[in-house]
Amino acid sequence: MNLLPATTRAETPLAYLVERVRARGAVRDGEERPAAILWTDPGGDWSGILNLLRDRLPELLVLGDEYEPQSRTGPAIWLRCVVDGALDDAPDLVHRIPILYLPGVARQDLRAGDDCPDRVKPLVELLHRGVAWHHQNGRDWTASALLGSPEGMGLELANDRQTAASLHAALGEVALTKLPLLRGRRLEADDFDRLMVDDLPQNLLRWLGGPREHPAPPPGPGGPVAAPGPEAGGTRSATGAATNWSSTPRAARTSPPASALPGARGPGRPSGRGTPTPRSGFRESRICSGAVSREANS
Repeated sequence: MNLLPATTRAETPLAYLVERVRARGAVRDGEERPAAILWTDPGGDWSGILNLLRDRLPELLVLGDEYEPQSRTGPAIWLRCVVDGALDDAPDLVHRIPILYLPGVARQDLRAGDDCPDRVKPLVELLHRGVAWHHQNGRDWTASALLGSPEGMGLELANDRQTAASLHAALGEVALTKLPLLRGRRLEADDFDRLMVDDLPQNLLRWLGGPREHPAPPPGPGGPVAAPGPEAGGTRSATGAATNWSSTPRAARTSPPASALPGARGPGRPSGRGTPTPRSGFRESRICSGAVSREANS
């Protein structure tokens, strides 16, 4: 049985998610604390915000093929040893119940016992000593279900594949959006797509003003020498003058990064390896502008 928090002070979907996962380990008086919380995610719905989750859940351990202690990731046998306290160099879980995030694994896989995939067999026994975080209907929690179901955040989401795909792509931005901005309207694919559309002037300024990774070369005998191109962090000469692109050989010219082009998805777009850059003001304006435009059209 899932024990739901009686009240929530979560201001964002990310804070609500953290609260709900931890609440799965709550026990009544006289009950034994579970050995671990198993978070199965067969579709990898939540993998795009793993860096955000690691920052807020020091007890989070992630199933992976390779052992990566800096990201608290490793194979099933390593996860099992951490839960059982069998390692001297185990990560510090700050006295919390370990949360095992299992991307690509369904709860039904673990319930298959000896027939489950070999990569997760060491975790099967934890179904009996631990608890699984899942929907009340027994299914694994997806992002759409947690945001849109009455048992979750209760937001009004359009029930179509395009909206689900846009939510998945923009999950890093959605996770950091204030909940009041998401309530009181029907959220569709366009609302989530707007969160990923960057401001072109802001992108260009960030690119031009970025740090130089290589020092500019000293001036040559014939005058200033061009600094490395934009991809190396510089677009000006060693004396500070702008580079004369008309006199630069074509092979040496570089173009702005794709994130600086109109309609490109910029650094706020979530990915499996990076942490989205929070832009709360920009995020709020996009959500609100979408609502205003739909009301005007109606």
